[in-house]
Amino acid sequence: MDADGAFSGCDRREGQRRKGDLDVTGGEGIKVGCCGFSLAQKKYFELFRLVEIQQHSTRSLGLRRLKMAQAAPQNFEFTMKAWQLITHEPWSPTYRRLNEKIDPSLYGRYGRFRNTPEVFDAWSRTADFAQTLEVIRYRLPVSASFSPIPENVNTMREFSAVRTGWVFVSPGNRGEVV
Repeated sequence: MDADGAFSGCDRREGQRRKGDLDVTGGEGIKVGCCGFSLAQKKYFELFRLVEIQQHSTRSLGLRRLKMAQAAPQNFEFTMKAWQLITHEPWSPTYRRLNEKIDPSLYGRYGRFRNTPEVFDAWSRTADFAQTLEVIRYRLPVSASFSPIPENVNTMREFSAVRTGWVFVSPGNRGEVV
């Protein structure tokens, strides 16, 4: 952001772009946004038309999510990362930030898109959270150990098949993609 408050080098006085500017408008059919609000919400809403919400994965936002939805412009889109209880096993480092403690005897029932009541409950809570923000796209981040072997591919297909009305976006694997 420059001294004029313009983002990414855009010169608002002249209405022209300078060398090195970042085009945050996207193109036809392309929406550009960030994971989380990288600057003040009001400014973010002026510059972008999409944000990925991830805070739900470690705590409930309650009233804050409602205020966020009310503050957003009419054509703004919220996407979200699926809750770690759905995607990652409890020994993942991401669970350190989880407010809810999981009984170690139930560890094998969480994550990896398992067909268990615990994963279905996590999905139900994710869908409830998403309804307030009218989320229709989810990112399903998976651990590097969740490789595209047939068993994992089938598990994801089964998981996606019973959740109608949602658009799933990239698995977001940070490990090697085969």
